[in-house]
Parts: sequence; C-alpha cells; structure tokens
Amino acid sequence: MAEQRQTTEAFTALQEACARENGYAVTTEIDGGVSIDLSSTPPEQQKAFATVLEGCYDNAVEQMGEQDFPTADVFYDRVVDTHGCLLAEGHSPSNPPSRETWIDSFNQADTVDVWSPYAALLEAEPEISEDEWYRLKSICVEDGIVYTTEFAGDMPNG
Repeated sequence: MAEQRQTTEAFTALQEACARENGYAVTTEIDGGVSIDLSSTPPEQQKAFATVLEGCYDNAVEQMGEQDFPTADVFYDRVVDTHGCLLAEGHSPSNPPSRETWIDSFNQADTVDVWSPYAALLEAEPEISEDEWYRLKSICVEDGIVYTTEFAGDMPNG
C-alpha cells in the first residue's frame, strides 16, 4: 500500500499545482482528496473550473507518464486490497464485483458508478463516525478510484 500512497500523493500534488496555477485555492483533505471551495464562485466560473480540472487531470496523467499510470487491471487489484484492509479493520463492505465487471464499468466514459470499497462501506454502515472514516482512510489507502463523502461538520451551515 506504500506504493499506492506514493502514486496517489504524486498525482494529487500535480492536480493541486495545476489548479493553483489556474487561480483556484485548493486544500488537501485528510483522505488525500483535493477540495476546492466554489461556494462564492459565480456559476459560469464553476463551469470553467470543470474544464480546468479536466485539463489538470489529463496533465497529471501525461506528466506521470503512461507507464506510471496504472491500468484498470491494476486499479481493480488495488480496490480489492483496500476492501481486504477494511475487512481486517472489522468492517463489512459488500464484496467487489468480478474483475471483468469492474473493469468494464471502469472503462466507461462516466466512472461514477464504479464499485468502490468506501462507497460499499458507507452503504453497509451509514452511521460510521467521521473519526472512524478518516482513521480508515489513513490506513486502508485508495488509489485509482477515490470515494469521498462529507460529514455534517464539513458542510456549510452544517
């Protein structure tokens, strides 16, 4: 999982730098994700940000080099490893789909519906505490498909 963490950190750092270079303030979250507050940004600029973010993603992939960017097959192995870690920590997310099913889903243009061990965990344990969520995120590393959620304290006026 150390290699996964390094890949995730390198990829995140490239995306952060790109977003900052394009004038967006970014924050790295505890779980390794990047958070950008667009609440005071006009809607037309939010749409522009989506384009910038897509470009930053493509740029990060290019800078890391195709050989360093894992294949869907490798990502599947990593989500299975993360699932195993969650089980070892005493949690019960649903089992991952077959390799073929997961890879087919991953290779679709819109990867919103790709199975994630953390999405499965949240579905199995909707009342999981924020502390436990972030504890697990620090131990059971995701790489490739990163699932995030907001807790009431994370949300504006929450």
